[in-house]
Amino acid sequence: MHALDREIDRLGQLIAQGEQIFMQWAKQKGINYNQFAILDALYRYQSCTQKQICEQWALPKQTVSTLCRQLQQQGDIVLQDSLEDKREKQMSLTAQGKDKIQALSEDFSQMQHQAFARLGTEKTEQTIANMRLLNQYFLEYIQQQNSEPSD
Repeated sequence: MHALDREIDRLGQLIAQGEQIFMQWAKQKGINYNQFAILDALYRYQSCTQKQICEQWALPKQTVSTLCRQLQQQGDIVLQDSLEDKREKQMSLTAQGKDKIQALSEDFSQMQHQAFARLGTEKTEQTIANMRLLNQYFLEYIQQQNSEPSD
């Protein structure tokens, strides 16, 4: 295995570990992480579509659809026709949903703020810039592969 392959593996493992830490945090708070992601997005942005949540959190469409149905049945969210696209539903929190997520969302935000404060502004900006570049390079590779003629 080349040194670069080991570094790539380490990065993948660290990303997965970060996701596991967030899942562990949610579990300790008594909520499924994917449910938290949906409710948190609605808390922070007031209104979203399922598609927007899928894209923002990289969650499968079926997972988001199933969880949104459950959250609606529990009385945590309401669905309304989107003004832009009638096929889409805008979701927002009910008062019950807001009560359920507010403290959790604020705690999650505090955890993130403390971690990034410890990292410092310069390293935070470097991390974000590097992740943005990596994503750009991955996307460019995929686009290049799609534009090349098949054998």
